[in-house]
Amino acid sequence: MPHLHVWRAITPEHARRMLAVADTWIVDLDDPLRRRAGLLVIVAIFTGLRASELARLNWQEFFWERREVLVNRHKKRNPRTWRKGVPFSGAVQEILPIPDALYERLFPIRRESGPLFRPTRPSTHGTPASMQSLTTLLQRDWHRVRKAANVPYVSRTAIHAARHHMGLAMRDAGLSPYDIRDQLGHSSIAVSDSYTRGGTPHREKLNAALSPVSD
Repeated sequence: MPHLHVWRAITPEHARRMLAVADTWIVDLDDPLRRRAGLLVIVAIFTGLRASELARLNWQEFFWERREVLVNRHKKRNPRTWRKGVPFSGAVQEILPIPDALYERLFPIRRESGPLFRPTRPSTHGTPASMQSLTTLLQRDWHRVRKAANVPYVSRTAIHAARHHMGLAMRDAGLSPYDIRDQLGHSSIAVSDSYTRGGTPHREKLNAALSPVSD
């Protein structure tokens, strides 16, 4: 079973409160910072992706008809494309299901191409923001929504709280360790007698796991 830290996870109630704020912010066309922060919280809560994986998402990699998204897993390295000292090189690409709650929020505001998240202004030196600086911005975005939703501070690596929430929600909904491993991008699992593999497709089970925060 993947190692899940309960104390690092946001609760379903906190997730609902943050989503309520995020749902209003993503339609705020006059404030790109709020729009980006709202989009971040929605995608983070309904996917459980790492900050670096969120930062690398592109609109053209969302396959709406199949309800799937292409994710670059930088912690799973391909030795043929990995280069020492090059951040996020060698990332393994994986296809993940898009839960219904995420689809319903993203599809109306979808774009044809381009990154989901981008800095709203150039860096101090006028050069494009690096992936590391973008992940820092996204962590700050998370805290902006958290404070607006009056959700307590969980950890400095804020977005990771959504990963732990996802893992616990999937576990409590009865998804197998294999489903949790695949969704969170873990490289291995610890077999547990408490969890068994079911026959329901991954996306359907994922929808059931997320229903407490998406209803």
